[in-house]
Amino acid sequence: MTDATYEDVLAALHDGQRFQIGGGRIFPTYAVCDGQLVVEWSDEGHVEQLPCDEATLRRAIAEAPGAFADLVRWWREGRGAP
Repeated sequence: MTDATYEDVLAALHDGQRFQIGGGRIFPTYAVCDGQLVVEWSDEGHVEQLPCDEATLRRAIAEAPGAFADLVRWWREGRGAP
């Protein structure tokens, strides 16, 4: 699969997927909560949820295209979509 588009990622998020990028001590998780795009920052058990705008999500996709592409592919496969 080629890189995930913003629209692919947003569709998966609106379908209930949560995308954790990275790991370790501090990492972001992108999600849609109550219809709003958010990013949750986890730091050793403490989680802070913040609003996330389109530019922030687009930047995250550009910085980790392979990770988002894999997540979108797994989401599509789980839905039986091509």
